[in-house]
Amino acid sequence: MTEEAFRQVFAKFFPNGASCSAYSHYVFSSMDPEDTGVVYFEEFAQTLSLLRRGSLEEKLAWTFHLYDLNGDGVLSREEFEDMTISIYSLMGDKETGSPPPSEVINTRVEMVDKKFGLTRDSKGGGISLEQFLAVCMEDKEIQQALVVLGENGSR
Repeated sequence: MTEEAFRQVFAKFFPNGASCSAYSHYVFSSMDPEDTGVVYFEEFAQTLSLLRRGSLEEKLAWTFHLYDLNGDGVLSREEFEDMTISIYSLMGDKETGSPPPSEVINTRVEMVDKKFGLTRDSKGGGISLEQFLAVCMEDKEIQQALVVLGENGSR
């Protein structure tokens, strides 16, 4: 499946007015780490299986790699901000199609910054996979968001 075909299928799951192009690009890229421009059924099925039946730690590791937009193994504040914008854009206003107000996004990014100890002026700083897992494994809100993906709340 090409990225465009994936985006078209992905878009069917979100309301009219939502913009899913950024988020679908990130998800597609996570399934196409060699940047071939094609995701084969096996890669797609493996990702769905992990998200549906994987352990909490496996889901968190996948989420980390999804958020690691530049693939350097560290999550920066900018990557969190880009992902937050793309996630909130999925929930675009049904009537206007406009993205959520910047204050909504900024509030969410600031909440994430606090959880992970990031600041606006932390140059070059970021979060490793180990740090990400440690914080997320202790955060009930994050766990609940991921359990929704699992079957009967299984881990």
